[in-house]
Amino acid sequence: MQRKDEQSCDKFCSADTNPELHLIIFTKVPVLGCTKRRLGAQIGTELATQISAVLIEHTLAIANEWLQRLEANSTPVSVHLYYSPIGSESERAADADSWLDTNVRKRYPAFRVVPQSQAKRAEQDEDRRDPLGVRLIQAFREVTSSLGPQRSALVMVIGSDCPLLDANRLERAFALLKAGHQAVIGPAADGGYYLLGLQFKRSDRCDWMRMIQAAFGPHLVFSQGNVCQRTLDALQAAGVMTVRLSETLWDIDTAEDLTHLPASLRPAGCPLPCSAEKMVSGQNSRDIHPETSSSEFRNGSGTCEHGQTAGVRGDSSDAASR
Repeated sequence: MQRKDEQSCDKFCSADTNPELHLIIFTKVPVLGCTKRRLGAQIGTELATQISAVLIEHTLAIANEWLQRLEANSTPVSVHLYYSPIGSESERAADADSWLDTNVRKRYPAFRVVPQSQAKRAEQDEDRRDPLGVRLIQAFREVTSSLGPQRSALVMVIGSDCPLLDANRLERAFALLKAGHQAVIGPAADGGYYLLGLQFKRSDRCDWMRMIQAAFGPHLVFSQGNVCQRTLDALQAAGVMTVRLSETLWDIDTAEDLTHLPASLRPAGCPLPCSAEKMVSGQNSRDIHPETSSSEFRNGSGTCEHGQTAGVRGDSSDAASR
């Protein structure tokens, strides 16, 4: 028997059976003092920067694996790395560019590498848009505006601090979009999300900007802990058929999150899980209940659930999951 969510997406299927696939990665370049500041305040800036670098390299590797799988099947596919630039006046700007040359441009020449737009919160703007939301909107607009008039696309954004995100999970999320869902979101344990994908059908080109605004518009403050739910609510209100993945993953932002960092990704000197817990004992930790967050699904109009509840977590980005 066909699942309810699978039945409901049949009518949304696009006539374009070979849409372009675009993966956007939002990240901060791992330069000392410019990334993982919360984690750095707890375990030291140098070690936090090393952990950031390991997580970014992991994300680049899984994106490349995903890319190569699809290219082998002649699927039109692209990866876009949007990094948060460091001001040219900073001494660290040269370090950032050197890191990008060595670890991205030379290692993954197929990736498009571009700085995120320098969006700042406008005090006079009545919308008071979150700068991260503005940068995400700009990235999606840039990617979709490059499409030919007869092309459809599936576009997904991920961050760079989700250690359990892998190529298989990316494939499954894109498959849901290709099956007909208009949006897919992967919830993070901190209330954010580790991936968000949108389906852009050529027949609905006039609605593309409306979908992008619904996903990243002024309703969101990415530093708050309810970004995933508020995004679901906004997409539902805009009439966007959305599937929420049931697998909740952890991102790595604080010392307590290191308990979810696999041993294979731990740099030398990284606190073991037990010592990470001790480092944050007595501090106000986030009120997170993973056994609840992975099983609470929104089943209202326009939103459905999909997948199996995970027994392990991990999650999203310096960008997409806040």
